[in-house]
Amino acid sequence: MSILALANALVNWQRSTAVLLELRSYAASMTATRQPVRATCVQVQVNGSPSGTLTVTGTVGGAAATEALVWTGIAGARATLKQFTAVTSISGTLTGATTVEASAVGMDGAPQAGTYTLHTGLPVQMGEPGEPSWPGQIPGHERTQRRTCRVQYDETWTPREGDVVQVPATGETWQVSGRPQVQGAGMAPDHWKVKLEQQQGA
Repeated sequence: MSILALANALVNWQRSTAVLLELRSYAASMTATRQPVRATCVQVQVNGSPSGTLTVTGTVGGAAATEALVWTGIAGARATLKQFTAVTSISGTLTGATTVEASAVGMDGAPQAGTYTLHTGLPVQMGEPGEPSWPGQIPGHERTQRRTCRVQYDETWTPREGDVVQVPATGETWQVSGRPQVQGAGMAPDHWKVKLEQQQGA
């Protein structure tokens, strides 16, 4: 039976990430997967043996702007000096490039993560919470509540450890713990089995 038929909750599924362009094969023109949440430098990682230039196009200080990044045959990351509030495209001509990924970073190179909503009103089957525990913690401080969530399998996305699951109907917020597991019969995936955790005050 489909998980959709067993769904007992609608959730908002969110992810915290600094990635602006998901790892993909190099192309002469690439559109950002998501936008920065604040003014940020754009770090582009190119793999293979890249030679040539990629230009980051977007918005800086409310105006259209570009910045060129150069590779000379060695794989690696290059970051813009300009801080972009929006990224329209990453484009240019590289020879020897295999894959490309871009992330939002600060002037010091530290990742600048933002929280993005992947799904709103996603139907899931939420299991009953288990008994709370205090793993490695002092009783009377924080406790950990756990439960299992089952999500319909979809080839277009994959739940990840660290994702945040909000339940608007109850006001609860849970975090994905561990690696979600694909469930199903034979070679046909049916759903994801996702372990959730919630830190609670005593």
